[in-house]
Amino acid sequence: MNNQEIIDNAPEGSVCIDANNDYFNAHGVMWSDYCKDWDFHDNPEVPIRSLADIKRIVELENIMFDLLSLSSFAMSFPFEYEKLEALKEPKL
Repeated sequence: MNNQEIIDNAPEGSVCIDANNDYFNAHGVMWSDYCKDWDFHDNPEVPIRSLADIKRIVELENIMFDLLSLSSFAMSFPFEYEKLEALKEPKL
C-alpha cells in the first residue's frame, strides 16, 4: 500500500498504522475490518507510522509532481528529474 492509499483507507479516528497495515486510534485500539469498528486490542507491530506524517509526505510528493509537470522546470533540470523518479514507486 502506498502513502496515498494508507490515507485513503484510514478509518475515522486513526492516528497511526503498524507494519501489518493495521490502523490504531489514540487509545491504542486496533480497527477491525471484520466488525467495521474499533474493538480489537492488540499491540502494534513495529515500525509504527504516524498518519499525520504520512499526510505531510503525500502533500510534499504532490507538490514535487506539480513542479515536475511544468515543462520549463523539467527541461531545465533533466538530471534532477531522473533522480526523483523513485518518488513515483509504490511505498510499503
